[in-house]
Amino acid sequence: MQVSYRWLKQYVDLPWAPEELAERLTMGGVEVEQISYRAEGLSGVVVGRIVHLEPHPNADKLQICRVDVGQPELVTIVTGATNVYEGAVVPTALVGAKLPTGMEIGHAQFRGVASAGMLCSAEELGIDKKMVPPEMRDGIYLLPSTVEPGQDIRQVMGLDDYCLELGLTPNRSDCLSMLGVAYEVAALADQAVRLPELQTLSTQTTHGEVKVEIVAPDLCPGYLGLVIDNVTVGPSPLWLQNTLQAAGLRPINNIVDVTNYVLLELGQPLHAFDLDQLGGKEIRVRRALAGESIITLDGIERQLTSDDLVIADAEKAVAIAGIMGSQVAEVTERTRRVFLESALFDYRSVRRSSRRLGLRTDASSRFDKGVDPARVLMALERAAHLFRLLGCGEPEEVAVGRVPALPTQQVISLRPERVEQLLGMAINHREMQRLLLRLGLEVDTSSHPWRVVAPSRRSDLQIEVDLIEEIARLYGLDKLPVGKMSGPLMRGALTSCQRAQQNLRHQLLGLGFDEVVTMSFINPKDVEQTVGVDHPWNKGLLLQNPLSTERSLMRPSLLFGLLQVLKYNAARQQQDLAIFEIANVFHPRADAPCEQPEEPLHLGLACMGQLPLSWQAAAAEYDFFYLKGILVSLLAKQGMANLEWQRANETFLHPGRSAAIYWNGSYLGYLGELHPDVVEQFDLKGRAIVAELTLAPILKRAGEVPLFQGIPRYPAVVRDLAIVVDRQVAADQVARVIKGAAGDLLVSLELFDVYQGEQVAAQQKSLAYTLVLQSRERTLLDAEVTEVLERVVVELHSQLGAKLR
Repeated sequence: MQVSYRWLKQYVDLPWAPEELAERLTMGGVEVEQISYRAEGLSGVVVGRIVHLEPHPNADKLQICRVDVGQPELVTIVTGATNVYEGAVVPTALVGAKLPTGMEIGHAQFRGVASAGMLCSAEELGIDKKMVPPEMRDGIYLLPSTVEPGQDIRQVMGLDDYCLELGLTPNRSDCLSMLGVAYEVAALADQAVRLPELQTLSTQTTHGEVKVEIVAPDLCPGYLGLVIDNVTVGPSPLWLQNTLQAAGLRPINNIVDVTNYVLLELGQPLHAFDLDQLGGKEIRVRRALAGESIITLDGIERQLTSDDLVIADAEKAVAIAGIMGSQVAEVTERTRRVFLESALFDYRSVRRSSRRLGLRTDASSRFDKGVDPARVLMALERAAHLFRLLGCGEPEEVAVGRVPALPTQQVISLRPERVEQLLGMAINHREMQRLLLRLGLEVDTSSHPWRVVAPSRRSDLQIEVDLIEEIARLYGLDKLPVGKMSGPLMRGALTSCQRAQQNLRHQLLGLGFDEVVTMSFINPKDVEQTVGVDHPWNKGLLLQNPLSTERSLMRPSLLFGLLQVLKYNAARQQQDLAIFEIANVFHPRADAPCEQPEEPLHLGLACMGQLPLSWQAAAAEYDFFYLKGILVSLLAKQGMANLEWQRANETFLHPGRSAAIYWNGSYLGYLGELHPDVVEQFDLKGRAIVAELTLAPILKRAGEVPLFQGIPRYPAVVRDLAIVVDRQVAADQVARVIKGAAGDLLVSLELFDVYQGEQVAAQQKSLAYTLVLQSRERTLLDAEVTEVLERVVVELHSQLGAKLR
């Protein structure tokens, strides 16, 4: 909200300069983000009237102006502007004038003709080009012909003013108007508010010519319209244009400017329809029809749904309620009769439609926070007065439609002793009452607790603590007592889980991986295309109000964010990549889908391209076994050495180069090379390896302190064992059987040879293992070693059908 200091003085006496006013408002809870002087750096510019205009004798694109600036002699100024003419009234910078751009005007010669000044455009005066009519954006700013020459341009154009930019919280919608800010300042300064002049109007539900019908009363509790006859559309007077520009709005014409002025003044949006363009002279406030569309004032066709509220005539929609009108009944220079709308729309409906359509306006920004029902009629009365004041229309004395019912006055109980408890200081009860009365509240102190009623404009006051906050900020937050902190001080530290995550990050960074952070929202189409329609990941959490359809699913896996990173880098010729991410994924609860979802912490890894070059090793690509080695190394440091590797069933992984990872019978995650179809889907240039682990069991183990084990005192016994098994038997199955049969004496097991060929049967293979046996209590005897090996051979034969080679 942009507040003009000069405009604010019309409603309340200001005892403070602009800088102090900004400080008082901020300390009172209404933050002033910025304060600016509109005429900063501007001096020496006056109003001038062009008396004589002739072409430059030596330049085709220049003209010589003789300008009356209120001095005894005319001033000669050479200009290249094409929109000036004899009799034009323009801002004129005299010799010695300074402009906001830093330019200082001096005497100049243009092709042999002396020039003693400069005619100014709006931009040269420090006015944003967006705030002036299009026809004057690239030329000299033209003033009304009634302005007398010689006056200081800062006074004439209202530039001798300060603007305060308010940073309002959503609950303070009452300050989205000049009158609302005036009430706030009056409460802080203990002053009275001067209300604007109104034309008293009566209301009735019927009209001799116009019919108003509210078809959707749940979305529109009240709607009033006022007919204005004999309308003359033209430029607004200068004071109105200056006021709108100071508030950040561009003047358009006198009809639209009045509606914008009332919007800024009272916070109640108005909309003007060309009455003669309304089909059937009828207004129907209804929900949009299926498939209905509307071309809004910005020239864009917008598709509507039944959730949108529209203002329609007898044939079609002519406005999106509370947001923007259409081109159908737009006020133009040919308009002679206006139907002026003032209504109360449901804030939820306006907010929903505004967000869905991506259309936010000054009107919608007020409606979606809630407007004061008491100002619906008041806004029409104010507009009627302004139309008569400007002489641009003759408003009728009766408004047609339904007056919105004022909300039931909510009585708030206030305990004075509770005020003292929360604020930590004693405030005189009469002072409390006086502060509340300054806010315009009704206070009944005859009972305990006190009974307080807030006006309809202060919908944010609902409960006792709201009133206590109002008392505190008016009394002065700087007066609250300052005490020393007391109580035990706790030293900040990471939890064991956080330390484990940090250690894991450091280990991965040390292994050459880069950490990435991806969005929690992903494209559901990516999931469906990657894993298929039947995968559980397709049943994830969909957002009701996503940023876009491509960011509408809460990620069920880290895979998709990592693949997007690989795709982004591959498209930019970065083919060699090793990345990881530690983040939460989101799974709806199967037994209670409407409750808070499960958010397990996962580790995701992805690699593609070539390993970093090293003089110690030949060039190589990232592959399944490289990433497997990384995982084995990481998990071994957490005491999770006995991993189980089984065939993975994920369709997005290569069927022959993937695995599911288990530990102590629990599923940890998957590892594998991407399926070629997925590689093509994400436009990757070569194969990529991915892995994803659930971190909960890993981090739990990370918090355990490992037991110290000294160097063994007794020698180890090394034996090799070669067996023949069927080809479908996995080496991991064999290893599990060996470990189970050998027991605690087996300290190391390594597969060192796999053979398929002439020496074994066609459907079989040979696996050779090295077994290291050792006891920490004694030297093993040959008989003990032989017994262990025989037990291993028996178990291999009985469980897997293995034979010694």
